[in-house]
Amino acid sequence: MAPRVQEYKTLLNFVGLLHKAHEGDRPRPFNLFSVLRGARDEVRLHSRFLAALLDHRDHRTKGQENLKDFLRAVLSLKDDRFDWAKSMVQKERSNIDILITLGDQVAVVIENKIDHGDEERQLERYVETVDSWGYEEIHPIYLTLDGRPPSPESIGSLSLERVTRIGYSSNAFQDWLRNCQRRAFDEPELRGSIVQYLRLVQELTGTDRKGGYMGALKELLKEGNNLCLAQDISDAIRETMIELELCLWTRVKREIGDRTGLGFTDFPNSVRTLREAVGNHYHKSQHGYGIVHDLPGYETLWLRVSREKYKGHDTIYGVSRRPGPIDQTLFERESCEIRRLLKGDLLAGRGDSTCWWPYLRLTRFPDLRKSSREEYDKEVESFTREIADGMDEIRRAIERGRAEQGLDKPPPERAAGA
Repeated sequence: MAPRVQEYKTLLNFVGLLHKAHEGDRPRPFNLFSVLRGARDEVRLHSRFLAALLDHRDHRTKGQENLKDFLRAVLSLKDDRFDWAKSMVQKERSNIDILITLGDQVAVVIENKIDHGDEERQLERYVETVDSWGYEEIHPIYLTLDGRPPSPESIGSLSLERVTRIGYSSNAFQDWLRNCQRRAFDEPELRGSIVQYLRLVQELTGTDRKGGYMGALKELLKEGNNLCLAQDISDAIRETMIELELCLWTRVKREIGDRTGLGFTDFPNSVRTLREAVGNHYHKSQHGYGIVHDLPGYETLWLRVSREKYKGHDTIYGVSRRPGPIDQTLFERESCEIRRLLKGDLLAGRGDSTCWWPYLRLTRFPDLRKSSREEYDKEVESFTREIADGMDEIRRAIERGRAEQGLDKPPPERAAGA
Protein backbone atom coordinates (compact mmCIF):
# COMPACT_ATOMS: atom_id res chain seq x y z
CA MET A 1 0.00 0.00 0.00
CA ALA A 2 1.32 3.44 -0.93
CA PRO A 3 2.52 5.45 2.12
CA ARG A 4 0.15 8.33 1.31
CA VAL A 5 -2.87 6.02 1.17
CA GLN A 6 -1.88 4.53 4.53
CA GLU A 7 -1.80 8.06 6.00
CA TYR A 8 -5.38 8.66 4.79
CA LYS A 9 -6.55 5.38 6.31
CA THR A 10 -4.86 6.17 9.60
CA LEU A 11 -6.49 9.60 9.76
CA LEU A 12 -9.93 8.18 8.95
CA ASN A 13 -9.48 5.46 11.57
CA PHE A 14 -8.68 8.10 14.19
CA VAL A 15 -11.77 10.08 13.18
CA GLY A 16 -13.87 6.92 13.49
CA LEU A 17 -12.54 6.28 16.98
CA LEU A 18 -13.26 9.87 18.02
CA HIS A 19 -16.81 9.66 16.67
CA LYS A 20 -17.44 6.43 18.56
CA ALA A 21 -16.04 7.90 21.76
CA HIS A 22 -18.07 11.11 21.59
CA GLU A 23 -21.14 10.33 19.51
CA GLY A 24 -21.38 6.68 18.55
CA ASP A 25 -23.06 5.26 21.65
CA ARG A 26 -25.09 8.33 22.51
CA PRO A 27 -28.84 7.72 22.10
CA ARG A 28 -30.63 10.18 19.86
CA PRO A 29 -32.71 12.36 22.20
CA PHE A 30 -36.47 12.52 21.76
CA ASN A 31 -37.59 15.66 19.95
CA LEU A 32 -41.28 16.55 19.89
CA PHE A 33 -40.83 19.01 17.03
CA SER A 34 -39.48 16.47 14.56
CA VAL A 35 -42.16 13.97 15.63
CA LEU A 36 -45.16 16.28 15.15
CA ARG A 37 -43.83 18.29 12.20
CA GLY A 38 -41.19 17.79 9.55
CA ALA A 39 -37.89 19.15 10.82
CA ARG A 40 -37.69 21.48 7.78
CA ASP A 41 -41.30 22.74 7.85
CA GLU A 42 -40.55 26.45 7.75
CA VAL A 43 -44.16 27.67 7.97
CA ARG A 44 -45.98 25.36 10.37
CA LEU A 45 -43.01 24.67 12.63
CA HIS A 46 -40.24 27.25 12.52
CA SER A 47 -42.15 30.45 11.76
CA ARG A 48 -44.93 29.65 14.20
CA PHE A 49 -42.62 28.67 17.05
CA LEU A 50 -40.37 31.69 16.51
CA ALA A 51 -43.41 33.98 16.40
CA ALA A 52 -44.61 32.48 19.69
CA LEU A 53 -41.20 33.10 21.28
CA LEU A 54 -41.06 36.67 20.00
CA ASP A 55 -44.59 37.32 21.24
CA HIS A 56 -44.00 35.74 24.67
CA ARG A 57 -44.64 37.94 27.67
CA ASP A 58 -43.19 37.25 31.07
CA HIS A 59 -46.02 35.97 33.26
CA ARG A 60 -44.85 38.12 36.16
CA THR A 61 -43.76 41.43 34.60
CA LYS A 62 -45.69 41.15 31.29
CA GLY A 63 -42.48 42.34 29.62
CA GLN A 64 -41.42 41.25 26.12
CA GLU A 65 -37.79 40.49 26.83
CA ASN A 66 -37.50 37.89 24.05
CA LEU A 67 -38.61 40.43 21.47
CA LYS A 68 -36.40 43.19 22.85
CA ASP A 69 -33.39 40.88 22.93
CA PHE A 70 -33.98 39.78 19.32
CA LEU A 71 -34.28 43.35 18.02
CA ARG A 72 -31.15 44.40 19.90
CA ALA A 73 -29.11 41.43 18.64
CA VAL A 74 -30.25 41.50 15.01
CA LEU A 75 -31.15 45.13 14.28
CA SER A 76 -29.44 47.02 17.13
CA LEU A 77 -32.77 48.69 17.94
CA LYS A 78 -32.82 50.30 21.39
CA ASP A 79 -35.61 49.56 23.86
CA ASP A 80 -36.39 53.15 24.83
CA ARG A 81 -37.52 54.14 21.34
CA PHE A 82 -40.85 52.33 21.45
CA ASP A 83 -44.08 52.07 23.33
CA TRP A 84 -43.94 48.33 24.04
CA ALA A 85 -47.58 48.25 25.08
CA LYS A 86 -48.40 48.76 21.37
CA SER A 87 -45.98 46.16 20.01
CA MET A 88 -47.45 43.22 18.10
CA VAL A 89 -46.13 39.98 16.56
CA GLN A 90 -48.20 38.43 13.78
CA LYS A 91 -47.60 35.34 11.67
CA GLU A 92 -48.59 34.85 8.03
CA ARG A 93 -50.26 38.24 7.67
CA SER A 94 -50.46 39.09 3.96
CA ASN A 95 -48.21 36.03 3.38
CA ILE A 96 -45.45 37.57 5.52
CA ASP A 97 -43.96 34.79 7.65
CA ILE A 98 -43.50 36.97 10.75
CA LEU A 99 -44.49 40.63 11.04
CA ILE A 100 -43.42 42.69 14.06
CA THR A 101 -44.93 46.14 14.53
CA LEU A 102 -43.66 48.58 17.14
CA GLY A 103 -46.31 51.20 17.61
CA ASP A 104 -47.48 52.99 14.47
CA GLN A 105 -44.12 53.87 12.95
CA VAL A 106 -41.82 50.82 12.85
CA ALA A 107 -42.35 47.40 11.23
CA VAL A 108 -40.03 44.39 10.98
CA VAL A 109 -40.67 41.94 8.13
CA ILE A 110 -39.14 38.47 8.62
CA GLU A 111 -38.96 36.17 5.58
CA ASN A 112 -38.10 32.66 6.78
CA LYS A 113 -36.41 30.28 4.30
CA ILE A 114 -35.48 26.67 5.06
CA ASP A 115 -35.87 24.86 1.72
CA HIS A 116 -38.27 26.94 -0.37
CA GLY A 117 -36.80 29.06 -3.12
CA ASP A 118 -37.35 32.79 -3.49
CA GLU A 119 -40.42 34.06 -5.28
CA GLU A 120 -40.24 36.91 -7.78
CA ARG A 121 -40.06 40.30 -6.01
CA GLN A 122 -41.07 38.60 -2.76
CA LEU A 123 -39.23 40.82 -0.29
CA GLU A 124 -39.94 43.91 -2.38
CA ARG A 125 -43.68 43.16 -2.43
CA TYR A 126 -43.78 42.60 1.34
CA VAL A 127 -42.03 45.91 2.01
CA GLU A 128 -44.39 47.69 -0.40
CA THR A 129 -47.39 46.14 1.37
CA VAL A 130 -46.23 47.25 4.81
CA ASP A 131 -45.33 50.67 3.45
CA SER A 132 -48.90 51.05 2.15
CA TRP A 133 -50.12 50.60 5.74
CA GLY A 134 -48.35 53.80 6.72
CA TYR A 135 -45.23 52.54 8.51
CA GLU A 136 -42.36 54.97 8.14
CA GLU A 137 -39.49 52.67 9.21
CA ILE A 138 -39.44 49.14 7.74
CA HIS A 139 -36.74 46.55 8.44
CA PRO A 140 -36.76 43.46 6.17
CA ILE A 141 -34.99 40.41 7.67
CA TYR A 142 -34.01 37.37 5.59
CA LEU A 143 -33.68 34.32 7.87
CA THR A 144 -32.09 31.18 6.38
CA LEU A 145 -30.17 28.15 7.63
CA ASP A 146 -26.77 29.58 6.65
CA GLY A 147 -27.40 33.32 6.42
CA ARG A 148 -27.21 33.42 2.63
CA PRO A 149 -28.36 36.58 0.82
CA PRO A 150 -31.73 36.74 -0.94
CA SER A 151 -31.76 36.34 -4.70
CA PRO A 152 -31.87 39.44 -6.92
CA GLU A 153 -35.30 38.25 -8.11
CA SER A 154 -36.62 38.34 -4.55
CA ILE A 155 -35.37 41.80 -3.55
CA GLY A 156 -36.44 43.41 -6.83
CA SER A 157 -35.69 47.11 -6.62
CA LEU A 158 -34.68 46.95 -2.93
CA SER A 159 -31.00 47.41 -2.22
CA LEU A 160 -29.29 44.37 -0.74
CA GLU A 161 -27.81 46.58 1.98
CA ARG A 162 -31.31 47.29 3.26
CA VAL A 163 -31.99 43.60 3.97
CA THR A 164 -30.64 42.19 7.25
CA ARG A 165 -29.46 38.59 6.85
CA ILE A 166 -29.24 36.12 9.71
CA GLY A 167 -28.67 32.38 9.79
CA TYR A 168 -30.07 29.71 12.06
CA SER A 169 -26.44 28.56 12.22
CA SER A 170 -25.17 31.90 13.54
CA ASN A 171 -24.03 32.45 17.10
CA ALA A 172 -26.34 35.47 17.34
CA PHE A 173 -29.47 33.42 16.58
CA GLN A 174 -28.56 30.44 18.74
CA ASP A 175 -27.45 32.70 21.61
CA TRP A 176 -30.84 34.41 21.40
CA LEU A 177 -32.55 31.02 21.76
CA ARG A 178 -30.35 30.24 24.78
CA ASN A 179 -31.28 33.59 26.32
CA CYS A 180 -34.97 32.77 25.77
CA GLN A 181 -34.34 29.46 27.52
CA ARG A 182 -32.68 31.13 30.50
CA ARG A 183 -35.50 33.65 30.84
CA ALA A 184 -37.96 30.75 31.04
CA PHE A 185 -36.32 29.44 34.24
CA ASP A 186 -39.66 29.32 36.07
CA GLU A 187 -41.65 28.03 33.08
CA PRO A 188 -40.43 24.43 32.72
CA GLU A 189 -42.69 23.54 29.76
CA LEU A 190 -41.46 26.51 27.72
CA ARG A 191 -37.86 25.97 28.76
CA GLY A 192 -37.99 22.32 27.69
CA SER A 193 -39.54 23.28 24.36
CA ILE A 194 -36.74 25.75 23.63
CA VAL A 195 -34.11 23.14 24.52
CA GLN A 196 -35.62 20.71 21.98
CA TYR A 197 -36.02 23.41 19.36
CA LEU A 198 -32.41 24.56 19.73
CA ARG A 199 -31.27 20.97 19.36
CA LEU A 200 -33.34 20.66 16.18
CA VAL A 201 -31.82 23.88 14.78
CA GLN A 202 -28.32 22.61 15.51
CA GLU A 203 -29.03 19.32 13.76
CA LEU A 204 -30.39 21.15 10.70
CA THR A 205 -27.39 23.47 10.48
CA GLY A 206 -24.69 20.97 11.43
CA THR A 207 -23.77 22.98 14.52
CA ASP A 208 -24.71 20.23 17.00
CA ARG A 209 -21.15 18.95 17.29
CA LYS A 210 -19.40 22.02 18.60
CA GLY A 211 -18.63 20.27 21.87
CA GLY A 212 -16.13 17.55 22.64
CA TYR A 213 -16.27 15.76 19.30
CA MET A 214 -15.53 18.81 17.16
CA GLY A 215 -12.91 20.00 19.62
CA ALA A 216 -11.13 16.65 19.44
CA LEU A 217 -11.32 16.69 15.63
CA LYS A 218 -9.76 20.15 15.48
CA GLU A 219 -6.90 19.07 17.72
CA LEU A 220 -6.36 16.00 15.53
CA LEU A 221 -6.19 18.17 12.39
CA LYS A 222 -3.47 20.32 13.95
CA GLU A 223 -1.12 17.35 14.17
CA GLY A 224 1.50 16.69 11.47
CA ASN A 225 0.12 17.01 7.94
CA ASN A 226 -3.42 15.95 8.91
CA LEU A 227 -4.94 19.24 7.72
CA CYS A 228 -3.51 18.72 4.24
CA LEU A 229 -4.75 15.12 4.25
CA ALA A 230 -8.20 16.24 5.39
CA GLN A 231 -8.43 18.73 2.51
CA ASP A 232 -7.64 15.93 0.08
CA ILE A 233 -10.33 13.79 1.71
CA SER A 234 -12.82 16.68 1.49
CA ASP A 235 -12.15 17.03 -2.24
CA ALA A 236 -12.51 13.27 -2.66
CA ILE A 237 -15.82 13.32 -0.78
CA ARG A 238 -17.24 15.90 -3.17
CA GLU A 239 -16.07 13.96 -6.24
CA THR A 240 -17.47 10.74 -4.76
CA MET A 241 -20.85 12.39 -4.18
CA ILE A 242 -20.88 13.56 -7.82
CA GLU A 243 -20.08 10.07 -9.09
CA LEU A 244 -22.72 8.48 -6.86
CA GLU A 245 -25.38 10.91 -8.03
CA LEU A 246 -24.55 10.41 -11.70
CA CYS A 247 -24.82 6.65 -11.14
CA LEU A 248 -28.19 7.26 -9.48
CA TRP A 249 -29.51 9.24 -12.48
CA THR A 250 -28.32 6.46 -14.80
CA ARG A 251 -30.13 3.90 -12.65
CA VAL A 252 -33.33 5.98 -12.62
CA LYS A 253 -33.28 6.28 -16.43
CA ARG A 254 -32.72 2.55 -16.79
CA GLU A 255 -35.49 1.68 -14.30
CA ILE A 256 -38.00 3.98 -16.02
CA GLY A 257 -37.02 2.52 -19.39
CA ASP A 258 -37.48 -1.05 -18.16
CA ARG A 259 -40.88 -0.19 -16.67
CA THR A 260 -42.33 2.09 -19.34
CA GLY A 261 -40.21 1.74 -22.46
CA LEU A 262 -39.52 5.49 -22.36
CA GLY A 263 -35.98 6.65 -22.98
CA PHE A 264 -35.38 9.59 -20.64
CA THR A 265 -32.46 11.86 -21.45
CA ASP A 266 -30.50 14.47 -19.48
CA PHE A 267 -32.27 17.80 -19.10
CA PRO A 268 -30.87 19.84 -22.02
CA ASN A 269 -29.05 23.02 -21.19
CA SER A 270 -27.04 25.21 -23.51
CA VAL A 271 -24.42 25.77 -20.81
CA ARG A 272 -24.27 22.68 -18.59
CA THR A 273 -24.23 18.94 -19.03
CA LEU A 274 -25.81 16.85 -16.28
CA ARG A 275 -22.32 16.14 -14.92
CA GLU A 276 -21.56 19.87 -14.78
CA ALA A 277 -24.92 20.59 -13.15
CA VAL A 278 -24.34 17.92 -10.49
CA GLY A 279 -20.84 19.26 -9.91
CA ASN A 280 -22.20 22.78 -9.47
CA HIS A 281 -24.72 21.44 -6.96
CA TYR A 282 -21.99 20.07 -4.68
CA HIS A 283 -19.76 23.11 -5.17
CA LYS A 284 -22.43 25.83 -4.90
CA SER A 285 -25.61 24.06 -3.70
CA GLN A 286 -27.38 24.78 -6.99
CA HIS A 287 -30.56 22.96 -7.97
CA GLY A 288 -32.65 22.66 -11.12
CA TYR A 289 -31.39 19.74 -13.19
CA GLY A 290 -32.49 16.20 -14.02
CA ILE A 291 -33.92 14.07 -16.84
CA VAL A 292 -36.81 14.49 -19.30
CA HIS A 293 -38.87 12.73 -21.98
CA ASP A 294 -41.19 14.14 -24.64
CA LEU A 295 -44.88 13.86 -23.80
CA PRO A 296 -46.61 12.51 -26.95
CA GLY A 297 -49.46 14.69 -28.15
CA TYR A 298 -48.22 17.89 -26.47
CA GLU A 299 -46.01 20.63 -27.87
CA THR A 300 -45.34 22.60 -24.67
CA LEU A 301 -45.04 19.81 -22.06
CA TRP A 302 -42.82 16.88 -21.22
CA LEU A 303 -42.29 14.32 -18.46
CA ARG A 304 -39.56 15.44 -16.12
CA VAL A 305 -37.64 14.44 -12.99
CA SER A 306 -35.83 17.42 -11.48
CA ARG A 307 -33.67 17.98 -8.44
CA GLU A 308 -34.92 21.31 -7.14
CA LYS A 309 -36.38 22.64 -3.91
CA TYR A 310 -40.13 22.97 -3.47
CA LYS A 311 -42.27 22.84 -0.32
CA GLY A 312 -39.58 21.31 1.86
CA HIS A 313 -38.59 18.65 -0.68
CA ASP A 314 -35.64 18.55 -3.06
CA THR A 315 -36.96 16.38 -5.90
CA ILE A 316 -39.92 17.02 -8.22
CA TYR A 317 -41.28 14.74 -10.91
CA GLY A 318 -44.33 14.81 -13.15
CA VAL A 319 -45.46 16.91 -16.13
CA SER A 320 -43.47 20.09 -16.68
CA ARG A 321 -43.45 23.04 -19.06
CA ARG A 322 -40.76 22.97 -21.71
CA PRO A 323 -38.18 25.76 -21.34
CA GLY A 324 -37.63 28.55 -23.79
CA PRO A 325 -40.12 30.57 -25.84
CA ILE A 326 -43.43 28.75 -26.30
CA ASP A 327 -47.01 29.63 -27.21
CA GLN A 328 -48.42 30.65 -23.81
CA THR A 329 -52.02 30.15 -24.88
CA LEU A 330 -51.22 26.63 -26.08
CA PHE A 331 -49.33 25.90 -22.85
CA GLU A 332 -52.31 26.94 -20.74
CA ARG A 333 -54.68 24.85 -22.85
CA GLU A 334 -52.44 21.76 -22.67
CA SER A 335 -51.90 22.26 -18.92
CA CYS A 336 -55.65 22.37 -18.30
CA GLU A 337 -56.06 19.20 -20.36
CA ILE A 338 -53.39 17.35 -18.33
CA ARG A 339 -55.04 18.34 -15.05
CA ARG A 340 -58.40 17.22 -16.41
CA LEU A 341 -57.04 13.87 -17.61
CA LEU A 342 -55.40 13.11 -14.27
CA LYS A 343 -58.32 14.27 -12.14
CA GLY A 344 -60.19 11.37 -10.53
CA ASP A 345 -57.39 8.93 -11.29
CA LEU A 346 -55.30 7.08 -8.70
CA LEU A 347 -53.10 10.16 -8.76
CA ALA A 348 -55.82 12.45 -7.47
CA GLY A 349 -54.96 14.14 -4.22
CA ARG A 350 -51.26 13.29 -4.49
CA GLY A 351 -50.33 15.86 -7.07
CA ASP A 352 -49.79 19.57 -7.01
CA SER A 353 -49.42 22.28 -9.60
CA THR A 354 -47.46 25.45 -10.18
CA CYS A 355 -47.25 27.75 -13.16
CA TRP A 356 -44.42 25.57 -14.54
CA TRP A 357 -45.69 22.16 -13.45
CA PRO A 358 -49.27 21.27 -14.48
CA TYR A 359 -48.82 18.10 -12.43
CA LEU A 360 -46.07 17.25 -9.99
CA ARG A 361 -45.11 14.99 -7.11
CA LEU A 362 -42.56 15.59 -4.37
CA THR A 363 -39.96 13.31 -2.82
CA ARG A 364 -36.55 13.38 -1.14
CA PHE A 365 -33.22 12.71 -2.82
CA PRO A 366 -31.00 10.04 -1.18
CA ASP A 367 -28.02 11.50 0.67
CA LEU A 368 -25.05 9.33 1.60
CA ARG A 369 -23.73 12.04 3.92
CA LYS A 370 -26.63 11.48 6.33
CA SER A 371 -26.70 7.68 6.40
CA SER A 372 -24.55 4.57 6.22
CA ARG A 373 -23.78 3.01 2.84
CA GLU A 374 -26.27 0.22 3.56
CA GLU A 375 -29.01 2.74 4.39
CA TYR A 376 -28.09 4.81 1.32
CA ASP A 377 -28.42 1.78 -0.98
CA LYS A 378 -31.89 1.11 0.43
CA GLU A 379 -32.85 4.76 -0.11
CA VAL A 380 -31.60 4.60 -3.71
CA GLU A 381 -33.65 1.47 -4.37
CA SER A 382 -36.77 3.02 -2.86
CA PHE A 383 -36.23 6.34 -4.68
CA THR A 384 -35.66 4.66 -8.05
CA ARG A 385 -38.72 2.45 -7.65
CA GLU A 386 -40.90 5.41 -6.62
CA ILE A 387 -39.85 7.51 -9.64
CA ALA A 388 -40.32 4.61 -12.10
CA ASP A 389 -43.70 3.64 -10.62
CA GLY A 390 -44.85 7.26 -10.56
CA MET A 391 -43.87 7.95 -14.15
CA ASP A 392 -45.55 4.74 -15.27
CA GLU A 393 -48.79 5.72 -13.50
CA ILE A 394 -48.72 9.24 -14.94
CA ARG A 395 -48.04 7.97 -18.46
CA ARG A 396 -50.80 5.32 -18.27
CA ALA A 397 -53.30 7.80 -16.82
CA ILE A 398 -52.67 10.30 -19.62
CA GLU A 399 -52.83 7.64 -22.34
CA ARG A 400 -56.02 6.16 -20.89
CA GLY A 401 -57.65 9.55 -20.55
CA ARG A 402 -56.76 10.61 -24.08
CA ALA A 403 -58.07 7.32 -25.49
CA GLU A 404 -61.37 7.63 -23.58
CA GLN A 405 -61.87 11.18 -24.85
CA GLY A 406 -60.82 10.30 -28.40
CA LEU A 407 -57.94 12.76 -28.35
CA ASP A 408 -55.60 10.39 -30.18
CA LYS A 409 -57.99 9.59 -33.05
CA PRO A 410 -56.97 11.08 -36.41
CA PRO A 411 -59.30 13.79 -37.73
CA PRO A 412 -61.99 12.53 -40.17
CA GLU A 413 -61.12 12.85 -43.84
CA ARG A 414 -62.88 15.58 -45.73
CA ALA A 415 -65.35 14.40 -48.37
CA ALA A 416 -64.31 14.89 -51.97
CA GLY A 417 -65.26 18.33 -53.24
CA ALA A 418 -65.94 19.64 -49.75
